[in-house]
Amino acid sequence: MSSGLADTKLFSPLEIGRYTLKHRNESLLRASFGSSLLTGRITHPLNIGGSTPLGPSKNKVQEGMVFLTPDGPQPHIEAEEMAEEDIKEAIEDFAHAFKCAFDGVEIRSAHGFLPNQSLCDEINFRKEKYGGSIEHRTRFMLEVVGAVDIVGDYGYAIGEFDKRGLAYIHLVELSSDLFGTDEAKVKQPKEIAKERDIEEEDVLTLKPFRAIIKATPLIAAGSYTNTNAAPAVESGATDAVAFGRYFISNPDPPERLAKGYPLAEYSRNTFYTGGLEGFTDYPTCQEAKA
Repeated sequence: MSSGLADTKLFSPLEIGRYTLKHRNESLLRASFGSSLLTGRITHPLNIGGSTPLGPSKNKVQEGMVFLTPDGPQPHIEAEEMAEEDIKEAIEDFAHAFKCAFDGVEIRSAHGFLPNQSLCDEINFRKEKYGGSIEHRTRFMLEVVGAVDIVGDYGYAIGEFDKRGLAYIHLVELSSDLFGTDEAKVKQPKEIAKERDIEEEDVLTLKPFRAIIKATPLIAAGSYTNTNAAPAVESGATDAVAFGRYFISNPDPPERLAKGYPLAEYSRNTFYTGGLEGFTDYPTCQEAKA
């Protein structure tokens, strides 16, 4: 067992909007924040009452992706383009979530959800005020920000959000696992670094974004463990650390981190499969020690 992290900055309070996190690895849902997301094109009619999925533009998700539905995994279908009235309704949905007794709402502008789709020029082909230039593609997220009290992603958009007095900005580090083959893991970072005009060593970090974010607390997620989470906060690379996958395999991450117990490894092949295996059968650190 390694030494605990209870006396590090990882366990010091952090002001998040009107709420104070007791320590910097606490689940934001415990802070009475809701997570508001609209799937846009990444859903299936079986999940939305038989309706056709809507996205910024008419297109499909990449071949081979399936959606989890009440009837099991289903292949993707082509989404229809949102009318301007649909966009306004989506913004109102985010605003409604904020009114539902939460202290704040986190807008999921990542993992292919609707705000992420709106920003991406490989998905959003609109020609009017919600598409085209980066300023127009950012418009949807900025209008959502104007309707609630929250969060967002990416270069230009992040710089704009940082000016707006948000509660926090939550970013996820790029994982080399997304590149697939070992060859791609070497080739892709070089191409991304050239395209973004940044150092190759910074491709898998949030360092370029940390330089943009000056007035808003930054919460980072990625490949954090009990060995690198505290140093990231202590160094100022981020203001807080979020854990996702380890909350699946560990019923008690804060206790493990504070006392120096190792984080139990997760099994990806049990993610989102239904049933109890890999969902409720991971032991607490006290049970594992017994």
